[in-house]
Amino acid sequence: MKTNSKRGKEMKTANFKLLFLVLVILFQGWSVHAQQKGWPRGGTSDNDKVEASPLLVNLDSDNRMEIIVPSFDDKLYIYKHDGTAFNANWPKVLGFSDGTIASVAVGNVDGGSDLEIVVLGDDINHLNATVKVYKPATGNLLTSKNLNTIASGKATPCLIDCYRYSGATRHSELEILVRDGNGKVHILKWNSGTQQLDTVSTFETCTEDSQRDRYGSQPITPSVSAEYLGNDETFIVVPSTNNKVYCRKVKSDATNNWNLLSNFTIESGGPDTTRFLSSAVLADVDDDESSEIIVGTTSCEVYVWDNTGTLCSGWPQNTSQPVISSPAVADLDDDDDLEIMVGCDDGLVYIWNEDGTSLSGWPKGTLGDIFGSPVAAEVDGNVGLDVVAASFDGYMYAWTSSGNSLSGWPKNLNTPVFASPAVCDIHDGGRMAIVTAGYDGQIFVFDVSPKSLDVDAGWQQFRGGIERQGHN
Repeated sequence: MKTNSKRGKEMKTANFKLLFLVLVILFQGWSVHAQQKGWPRGGTSDNDKVEASPLLVNLDSDNRMEIIVPSFDDKLYIYKHDGTAFNANWPKVLGFSDGTIASVAVGNVDGGSDLEIVVLGDDINHLNATVKVYKPATGNLLTSKNLNTIASGKATPCLIDCYRYSGATRHSELEILVRDGNGKVHILKWNSGTQQLDTVSTFETCTEDSQRDRYGSQPITPSVSAEYLGNDETFIVVPSTNNKVYCRKVKSDATNNWNLLSNFTIESGGPDTTRFLSSAVLADVDDDESSEIIVGTTSCEVYVWDNTGTLCSGWPQNTSQPVISSPAVADLDDDDDLEIMVGCDDGLVYIWNEDGTSLSGWPKGTLGDIFGSPVAAEVDGNVGLDVVAASFDGYMYAWTSSGNSLSGWPKNLNTPVFASPAVCDIHDGGRMAIVTAGYDGQIFVFDVSPKSLDVDAGWQQFRGGIERQGHN
């Protein structure tokens, strides 16, 4: 009897294991998309609100991503992939009174061997725009630069090597390009002698718009976009709130450290009240080996111009409400051509082919305004990128490139979302995680499976990458 009882238990155990194996096989390839253990984090007080988009970057060379985000509690947070603090030196108090809505940028600012964190903010009266640079390992403030302006500081910094020479000496550190709330663009370089930031150049964008960078009661400032063209030349693009996009090509070489090669302004064909609150994307969508300028407007249009300011065929395309979200680009359907994505105040995510025709299956809707940019990555284990967007309705959505909702999505975050999501293999396991920040200050991390076919493909976070240049 004992033997039979034992054998019965063994058979039940074997049957259970077999059933489990069958279920694993049946469900292989489906998204698990569970909230990762250790998350959400933050949102412990009423002052913890977040509007900035999280940045995902490997700060300590362990191949796992850290998550960096500032909060309205005036602190800058760095979390490890498992939700623990990056180290005992974080979070840091920014000294901006009420934090910042600007997302951070990360890059080599001082020419050393480590990355720095760059954040722009202002005071509680939206004045005295200031750039701060932090060392991640120690939490030390490397430098702070008041921009000597009464303007606000709401824009995400852009980091790029545009001031490439000091005299005849070539340097590799990145410059900081920021736009203040009055429309002035500041280009800052590291001075190794003084251990401070120097102003290389400034130029004005918007001067006549009395509302400056606001959308209703919400302060919004477009970011600077920049791309290195080769031959020591850099292309700088700045949308503004006076219906214009300001474009500059600069050159820095051993002969002339800072030379303005060209300077032109693009004006939309919309009404005079049109504003560009969306930041521009620079991407070669027509395969002519030069980038186009892609930007949305408050007059319900998305424009694509070439890099001389000529309107591209098939553009602009219309939306039913204003576009505040910055565009994103990716080859969604694996056809070797880039598609253009935007979120809109009408709650829709629009996706167009390079000629302005809608991608099949799009647009797709949410129940709230979309302020953050959509992102694209290979999430579901199948060929073709998937699209992720968060909405003011408190949900985060995920679709295949053909517009079908991924199994288990959308996710109810129970808080409005201003921020762009980010998608990355944060655990270094070949599987993607979807990260976003809610207005209630909580950082959400959802793991998905199976393994991604390409963990590097797509447009995975706001402004295209850690340096926030507006392109991949």
